[in-house]
Amino acid sequence: MTGKKRILIVCGTAITTSTMVAMKVEDLLKKHGLHAEIRRALTSEAKVKSKDADLIIATTQVPSVEVPVISGIPFITGIGVDKVELLAIAEKEIQQVVALQQLADLFQDGVTLRKIAAARSSNEVYRAMLKGAGA
Repeated sequence: MTGKKRILIVCGTAITTSTMVAMKVEDLLKKHGLHAEIRRALTSEAKVKSKDADLIIATTQVPSVEVPVISGIPFITGIGVDKVELLAIAEKEIQQVVALQQLADLFQDGVTLRKIAAARSSNEVYRAMLKGAGA
């Protein structure tokens, strides 16, 4: 990642669930040699606290915000965490090519994880993501 990213973990009470998700996100980042500042917030605080965040991982519905939001449920259930992990791997691979915001936008627009995983270099990842997004 270029610079230290700020991740906001959002849940209903910002206590138990967000703590568990934060610990699993920290483990995922360490596993891939990535660094980020991780903070927690109540759902009701998300809009204000998201102003200086690069990404929100939420276990509840989040009001409209200007940063990418991904579900934190895979960190609780274990189902789908591999997809979130592929995002971390792709971010590490293409840190000089695509900013975290663009990666999240492309992923939400339908980039298939298979295309990202099949790419072998930063340029191939970037091309696969653009192709998957219809660019």
